[in-house]
Amino acid sequence: KMEGGPPNNDDPHVHNSGCGCCEEEKKKDPYGQDLFEYIEMEGVQCFNERREGSILNTIRSFENRRAIQAEGTLRSGYGKDMVVKIPFNCEVKVKSITLNPGANGEAPSTLKLYKDEHVVDISIQ
Repeated sequence: KMEGGPPNNDDPHVHNSGCGCCEEEKKKDPYGQDLFEYIEMEGVQCFNERREGSILNTIRSFENRRAIQAEGTLRSGYGKDMVVKIPFNCEVKVKSITLNPGANGEAPSTLKLYKDEHVVDISIQ
């Protein structure tokens, strides 16, 4: 069964239920494509996390975004600020970020994003 309509001059591609194009991805995730598979997890860093390595338990795929992790939530060590570096293995366009509050409803009040920063530490703020 074909979905969509006949091709037009701007888009010669006929969309169908297995073509794998971005239109299919939008149906799965209305916010865009899940970027989890493009994250270089071994390069993820968190400055000022209370428990070292806890950042790795908090980054999840869109499908698992609501999963409660036994390891707990990500918390800052000293003060309220944290810096998280998430490298990707290709160029990406971030359209949305989902933040799930901890069991007690805590969540960041401010989130800043920086792109193409090669040297990152707590002083980037």
